[in-house]
Amino acid sequence: MTWIVVKQYFITGSNDPDWATQTHMWAQLSGSDTQTYSYDDEQEAWEKAVELQSADSTGRKYRVVKQ
Repeated sequence: MTWIVVKQYFITGSNDPDWATQTHMWAQLSGSDTQTYSYDDEQEAWEKAVELQSADSTGRKYRVVKQ
């Protein structure tokens, strides 16, 4: 089983529809060169998620999901 670290995706703008205020989580956006993180061990994945969230100055949240 593989565990993937996903991060919160912010949709911004003053004319955003109501659905834009919901939490959307992504491993990687299409066309992005953002590094993805996948692990065989759930604990390792959570440790990476905590590390990334602590280092993220935007305040976005990170989670781990089963693939």
